[in-house]
Amino acid sequence: MKYLSILFFVSLFFNGIAQYYGNNSFTYLSSLVSAKSAGTGHALIGVKTSDLSNAIINPALLEKSDNGKFLMSTVLHPGGVNQGILSFALKTKHFALAPIISYSAFGEFKERDETGNELGEFSALDYSLGLAVSKEINPYMSIGMTGNFLGSYIENYYALGLSSTFGAYFTNKSKLLSASLLARNIGVKFKDYTNTSNDILPLNVQAAVSYKLKHAPFRFTVLLNELNRWNNMYIDPNLQPEIDVLSGDTIPVDKPNFIEK
Repeated sequence: MKYLSILFFVSLFFNGIAQYYGNNSFTYLSSLVSAKSAGTGHALIGVKTSDLSNAIINPALLEKSDNGKFLMSTVLHPGGVNQGILSFALKTKHFALAPIISYSAFGEFKERDETGNELGEFSALDYSLGLAVSKEINPYMSIGMTGNFLGSYIENYYALGLSSTFGAYFTNKSKLLSASLLARNIGVKFKDYTNTSNDILPLNVQAAVSYKLKHAPFRFTVLLNELNRWNNMYIDPNLQPEIDVLSGDTIPVDKPNFIEK
């Protein structure tokens, strides 16, 4: 466990640094996996429910009581684009398990040369094969990990990689208050589309706190997203200082403060 923790924090550090300077690949890893997940904007990462899709996002939510549950989700988009996920829950003496298959199919594309002549058609597909594992430490805490083999291809180009998601879940004696810490999509690519590609996985560190009212059907949830990125603002690099037409003073480019970032 000690070595796993060291690997986790080292991976988190280097992926966090890279996140500022590259573009993301395998972005389907951040896709919503169910209607409930879409309706709450992933905000239920800190709540244990009977829905297996929450455990797919945060493996720490997977329980032995989920044994036998089955999840199949399909989202159809215009143009023949569709996304899907398939999973089912198992249990062993010490762990809860859930194999996961997910994909994003992007349909058929027309291939043309530089003059616009049609050469044929090609397709594109992203997929992942994974396994979620969860362990209950005590009645108030559980931890989980998901490991994924990643694949992506478009025409004759393809990429392969590995990713992991680590999660922790906490609750109190009444089960009304709960919290989770989640680090999604920590990993590497061992085959890229081209020799010059420099894309990275969509790392996302999240934290959530949820409180359910004891005598009312309401739940309040606070979700912190992309904690690995302290600067989420886009600043146009082409902005230049301006000259005030009345005073002639130079107006510098406005720099965001810590709160604005």
